[in-house]
Amino acid sequence: MRGANLVKGLARHPLHLPLTDATIGVYTAPTVVAFLSAVGISERNTATASWLALVLGLIVAGPTALTELIDWLGLKWDVAGHRPAERRTRRATRAGPEGCA
Repeated sequence: MRGANLVKGLARHPLHLPLTDATIGVYTAPTVVAFLSAVGISERNTATASWLALVLGLIVAGPTALTELIDWLGLKWDVAGHRPAERRTRRATRAGPEGCA
């Protein structure tokens, strides 16, 4: 039970959401560092910092994808194979903007 809570998140909050933010942030860092190097603001050790950030991004991306896959596999599907959220969206779209509740 503890392993499932660790992978699925604590207190019913999915773990993949903060991991996704961390992955995006880690992949943004090498872009910023490369831009600073190209502009000439900072040239010292920018290549090393950029590679370290990319490697860290690859390390964080694995658990992010795994936790998202586990959450996706845990979704409840209805008889037609659609998720309940899709069914609500179709119903609201069919009713038009004034029929959304």
